[in-house]
Amino acid sequence: MRYRMIDRCREAFPVQMMCHLLGVSCRGYYDFSGHPPSRTAIENRALMEQIESLHERSDGVWGAPTITDELKIQGIPCSTNRVARLMRANRIQGIPQKRRWQKCTSSNHFGLTTS
Repeated sequence: MRYRMIDRCREAFPVQMMCHLLGVSCRGYYDFSGHPPSRTAIENRALMEQIESLHERSDGVWGAPTITDELKIQGIPCSTNRVARLMRANRIQGIPQKRRWQKCTSSNHFGLTTS
């Protein structure tokens, strides 16, 4: 009902303002009106396909930094933050490497001498 009201008054008022005042999201309105997806949404969809392919190829081990490096090697410009955001939104997660624990061999940690 609210989306139809926005449709009728679209010529007189900005869509963003009407959505805010009626308590609906602009995204919801544009989905309702059949508005074509934005350039960023199309690029994100294509990038997500590449991310899924690389993640699958690594047997689910690679995380956002490694996938970003691999995409840059392939000539696909992107940032680590963008890859991480897309991975998080699609519930894709790398497997963290196990940290190696080193045993300290010196018992004199603070350089103190015993007398």
